Amino acid sequence: MEVFIGTILSFGFNFSPPDWQMCAGQQMPLNQYQALYALIGTYYGGNGTTYFNLPDLRGRTPIGIGNAPFTPPQTFNIGQATGAPTQALGLANLPPHNHAATFTPTTGPQNVTIPGTTGDLGVTVTVNATSNTAVASGPSVGLNSMLSSTGVSSQKVYGTTATTNLVPLSGVSAGVTGNPSIPQQTVSVQTVTGGTVQTALAGSGTPVSVYQPSLAVNFMIAVNGLFPSRQ
Repeated sequence: MEVFIGTILSFGFNFSPPDWQMCAGQQMPLNQYQALYALIGTYYGGNGTTYFNLPDLRGRTPIGIGNAPFTPPQTFNIGQATGAPTQALGLANLPPHNHAATFTPTTGPQNVTIPGTTGDLGVTVTVNATSNTAVASGPSVGLNSMLSSTGVSSQKVYGTTATTNLVPLSGVSAGVTGNPSIPQQTVSVQTVTGGTVQTALAGSGTPVSVYQPSLAVNFMIAVNGLFPSRQ
């Protein structure tokens, strides 16, 4: 079959017939394949003085060269290898998700200062006295007791000891209103003073396969044949 030198075809068998070589990236001696080198040069590798490389299509899919209408645009040059069989996902590739977290508190004493307050405590005093104090000739148990004696005859004055018939004395009273002053206090309480948060790990970081559904066949390149002419 006469084909142009440099033609790449796929075959269903696993060997290379005469004038063909598998596209496996192998080095070719330049002095033996000058016509092929004149067409592909070092597009696929080589030093360009003693050898050049054939295309390596093992595990790869051929794509067209030129400016691809992607968003954003991307240019593919002849011989350019791109892509990878797997891709490790980064943080920006992950969907929003949650992790389990455990808080381990650290406890200990903590001083708390309670500020003092200024009070407005008021005290009112009222003294009650009996209203039937009078002169009596002698004491009476349970009813009166001597208060004083009067005159040269030492007439004694007795007053009742009863708690009934009391009358208030003007200007003397006792009552407490308002709030007392409270001094500042410092107390120690047992509380959480710190702690650690342990976030559970999720995932294993296994790269994701990005291979398209594929079928492996034998790509080969014609190393001998017709030399193509340019238009």
